[in-house]
Amino acid sequence: MTSLPPLEKGFATPCILPITLSKLTDISIPMDRLKFHEFETIIRKIDANLKVLRVKAQSQDITFLNAHRWEKLILEYLPQLEDFYLRYVENFNREYHYPGGPDQFISSSWIKRQWTFEVEIDDESINYFRWYEYTQVNILNSSIEYSKSSRLIITFVDNDDFEESMTINTIHILTVAQIYHLEISEENVHVAALIEAVSLLSELTTLKIHSLSLHESRTLNSEELLTLASMEDRSKITKVYLKMMNDIEEFYFPLELCPYMEHL
Repeated sequence: MTSLPPLEKGFATPCILPITLSKLTDISIPMDRLKFHEFETIIRKIDANLKVLRVKAQSQDITFLNAHRWEKLILEYLPQLEDFYLRYVENFNREYHYPGGPDQFISSSWIKRQWTFEVEIDDESINYFRWYEYTQVNILNSSIEYSKSSRLIITFVDNDDFEESMTINTIHILTVAQIYHLEISEENVHVAALIEAVSLLSELTTLKIHSLSLHESRTLNSEELLTLASMEDRSKITKVYLKMMNDIEEFYFPLELCPYMEHL
């Protein structure tokens, strides 16, 4: 594998001459503040039979999530590509407007290649991933199943102040892709935060939680209780995974939140 040093804004892409690298099949490209059109220029100048492409972009250019631009670039300049790993890092303090509608990454071309879309929220940023390995572990049997494989992973939840940040970040993510699978790896997540997340992600079918907290000083308010009561009419979750359970009440809460679940 060839790994390039981080490419930054101002990199003189117009001055790059075409270069033939017939033996180059695997490349990793980290980018810091580089624009997508500059990255496109680099790819167009490289004549190689790439089979694996890894891209990490910490940029202010939301075009890195434009699936149509990626699809055109891959079809025209990377026809031999088998594995594609894209990580796009978006800081919380930035407001980017996603070009086009959601779910651009589930066109027939992406489904054929079985490249899965995933989003991760940590304590500093939103990370968007386009990757390959998911289907090596869990083969998806149909295009319909694949089109509903988008997953959101939340690694950090502030139980004392989650409402605004979770709402803003989740709504922003939904402009990029509909989410069908939610995983919260943070330990002891307050049930109020879980109610908020599930209510925002109306198309969820799978929920995976590390552990719940039912005994914090904060109690559910009237709006949260009303949302919980409405799940019988709204919930589409059929599979729930609870990694750790400290109290029998933690078993009953998912039953109430996900009344149509078939697996726990």
